[in-house]
Amino acid sequence: MPSRIEELRNSQTINLNDEFYTCLNNGIIPFVKHKINLYKTDIHMSASVIIHHWNHAKFLPLLFKSFSNMDKNNIDVEFIITDSGSDEQNISMIQKVIDDYRGILNITALIHNLDDIRQEFNEKNPDGTFHGFPYISNSALNYCNNDIHCICDSSNIVNKEWLIGLCYPHYVYKNNLVIKARGADFTPESTVFIEQNQDRNIDEYLNLPYTYHDFSAGTGFGWSVKTDNVRSLGGFNQTLSCCGAVDDDFIYRALQNNYLYLGNEPPLGVHRIHNEGYEKNPRKPQWGYKMLQKIHIEKLDLFYNEPIKPVKILK
Repeated sequence: MPSRIEELRNSQTINLNDEFYTCLNNGIIPFVKHKINLYKTDIHMSASVIIHHWNHAKFLPLLFKSFSNMDKNNIDVEFIITDSGSDEQNISMIQKVIDDYRGILNITALIHNLDDIRQEFNEKNPDGTFHGFPYISNSALNYCNNDIHCICDSSNIVNKEWLIGLCYPHYVYKNNLVIKARGADFTPESTVFIEQNQDRNIDEYLNLPYTYHDFSAGTGFGWSVKTDNVRSLGGFNQTLSCCGAVDDDFIYRALQNNYLYLGNEPPLGVHRIHNEGYEKNPRKPQWGYKMLQKIHIEKLDLFYNEPIKPVKILK
């Protein structure tokens, strides 16, 4: 009799809610919670932190404030904001963040025009929100210069250990890894407080009430894989529309290739609540996941579409 994971590998589709998370919770998909001494290392590391962005520039100042507060000992890090077609006001705000941290953090922004793709999607999915993150993720791969590929949502605030926790195990484990940071959502009250008090220190924000998401798959709270492995696994599936489904699709593909899925603590990314998409379709918060397509491992080139190119690069 085939095992359940073998059945999943051979299935035509996977229902994310009914299959993927159930398998994580029941241990069918290997998920290892791991604590590691993050500070006793002389290993030199390098990371490319990819920030998906679409008209969320109001969140960026505190995100980068938390990035500047991180422990970056022995880590060469570049930050790449990859944008899927924000308006001019948001693009100007991105440039201001770059200017504010010039000489402190190495930040590049890739600005893309997805108007035609977005229009086609919106016509077919009037209840959805098109983020375009698989397109701009694949584009960002061409600009990554470092060993480790870290994904972060633009509306996060991260703790001091976020980056080193997503990097260090890649250098000490023999396995190919997917590492996720522990993720959480600020409560609505905490989100309002943060919006009204932008001048506090990062630790004060991270001490506000939030709720954990321990068994989310990739999520924007933070996850990482070696940059070369992102390429060898075929990049991100541009046939999927929702940012969460894109993460889960990639991680499932890595698991099919015997990667170890590592939940590394204490790295933490906490998400500030925003509701675009949900106000159109409030009873279907998982609208964008639908059914994840089976990934044919022997035909990865079908899923690594030719990346789009940015129309503008900000530095």
